[in-house]
Amino acid sequence: MHEMTRRAREIVRPQRQTREDTSQATTVTSPPTRPVARPRRSRNLTNRMESALLLLALSISLIVSGVGLDGFLNRGIVYGTSTVNGGGLSLGMNVFLEKEVERQNIVRSVQMLKAGGVTYARQSFPWQDVERAPGYYRDQDGQDTWAKYDFIVEQLTGAGISILARVDTIPRWARPTTDNFEAYDKGPPQDFNNYANFVATVAARYKGKISHFQVWNEPNLNGEWGGKPINPAQYGLLLRRTSEKVKVANPAALIVTAGLAQTTEDGVATNNLNELDFIQRLYDSGAGPYFDILSVMDYGLGHSPEDRRVGPERANFSRLLLAREVMVRNNDSQKPIWVSEYGWISLPTDWKGSYDKTWGVSVDAETQARWTVEGLERMRREWPWVTNVFVWGFRWVERPQERPDDPSRHFEVVDYDFTPRPAYLALRDWAGHQAVATSGVLPVRDSRLLWGGTWREQTLGGQNYRVANAPGATVRLTFQGTDVRLKARAGGAEGQLYATIDGQPVRGLRADKDGTYVMLRDGITQTHDAEIALASGLDDRQHILELRYGGFGETAINGVLIGRQRPFDWTAAFLITAGLAGVFAGLVAGARAALIAAGWLTRNDRRFAARRQPAWWNTRE
Repeated sequence: MHEMTRRAREIVRPQRQTREDTSQATTVTSPPTRPVARPRRSRNLTNRMESALLLLALSISLIVSGVGLDGFLNRGIVYGTSTVNGGGLSLGMNVFLEKEVERQNIVRSVQMLKAGGVTYARQSFPWQDVERAPGYYRDQDGQDTWAKYDFIVEQLTGAGISILARVDTIPRWARPTTDNFEAYDKGPPQDFNNYANFVATVAARYKGKISHFQVWNEPNLNGEWGGKPINPAQYGLLLRRTSEKVKVANPAALIVTAGLAQTTEDGVATNNLNELDFIQRLYDSGAGPYFDILSVMDYGLGHSPEDRRVGPERANFSRLLLAREVMVRNNDSQKPIWVSEYGWISLPTDWKGSYDKTWGVSVDAETQARWTVEGLERMRREWPWVTNVFVWGFRWVERPQERPDDPSRHFEVVDYDFTPRPAYLALRDWAGHQAVATSGVLPVRDSRLLWGGTWREQTLGGQNYRVANAPGATVRLTFQGTDVRLKARAGGAEGQLYATIDGQPVRGLRADKDGTYVMLRDGITQTHDAEIALASGLDDRQHILELRYGGFGETAINGVLIGRQRPFDWTAAFLITAGLAGVFAGLVAGARAALIAAGWLTRNDRRFAARRQPAWWNTRE
């Protein structure tokens, strides 16, 4: 009992301590001299929030970079099936055959054009050279002014080369009274009907031989519009008058706008207007229905054709995309673009004349050749809305010593003595591989469709068909793309076609002992036009399609459609995915820091975080 009482007293009454013990106790229990925990916790929370914001900013920049890279690399590229063209790019050439004095030079030029794979020639028909007075077509010696052009047309068409007839320069009798009357041969005429009548005369004279007519040249440049202020609406009126009269003279004729010059000018300081504003104002004037093809110049101007930078202030090969985008904004995307002039200047190494770099920095002959072909290949591969490109130019007719300081002749691909330059040789090699169809619609008359056996032509409702009803009828096509479809009549008593791609059965089609096939009888009694899928998801490379008549009735083919699926961009996908993951992590980190700061969450709260987390995740308290 006494022992229990003693122990209770010791518990209630503190034991007496010596001075030394007291000193030690004081040292242990005294408050720390460093700052209290709350400021330290506040600093950590601030750092945590800043880290979360930094992560968010970095992640968003990755997303923007991924989207921007994808847009940068794919701008202007058409995936799927382009409805603009016939699945390919034609090689054209600017020629100046009307300036030749000797006919043998015309013959030799045409021979080299054909050998070089050229399928179109942009040939000038100067109004002032042909119609010397209203309705009068004789020169000062009484000679027929048409004779020279008749011979040129005969030579070109006889060689299988189609003609784009460029019609400009006005005779003295059609010019308005101006201060610069003598130098006004490139200005608009006093009466637009006079010009329209002349173009219609050309169209009627060469009906069946020339089907494309170009109305004027570079009306967005002051020097090509008679020194007058640029007026797209006025040019639109000229276009309308000409189109209406030409279509009467030759209903099959197609109207091509003037080739518009590449320029970044605004029409104020120099009276030159950039082609983008000119095209838009042309649409604003209501001229859209009066042309079938838009034409723009596309010079490389010293830049590589792989320079993908695009902007209204930038003049380079890729600038052509902006003209196309104007057409799309005006709901005119079904029309193609023809490039009237294209190329890179290559001055000789010993050039001593002046050059103000109007056409950009000069390149050597080998670079000129390589870039010319690379640009064509990019257009063929990526821009199916460009269907014809005219290289500037074939051969300068004037002797070099006549204008030794003129740099423009150094675009030519053939020297004055007909010696081919590297660009001619490169173009010839490139053209030799253009029997390959690309994204687009190929009508049955396209030369790349190779018909075998017995097919007969048929026209119904304005549509052309090739019809077979006997064994042995085949059609073969070499194409590059991922998808291929057939346009044909279906229903009724239509027949069967066997199909192979690269000599192999086509995956996804019906099959029997004779191979894979499509049956054009689709259960609909009435005959109708249809698109039949033959293959999709192919490798984006060259393939050979072969169709063979399989019986069961008549088979009528209307065309073939080639498509291209968009390839997966791993780089852009990685940037976007990484960015999205970073945004999620940043939002989570920021939310956690905010909850801790509000006192709603501690770093060990398992409702929010896993039991074990890296040290940087947890906010110290």
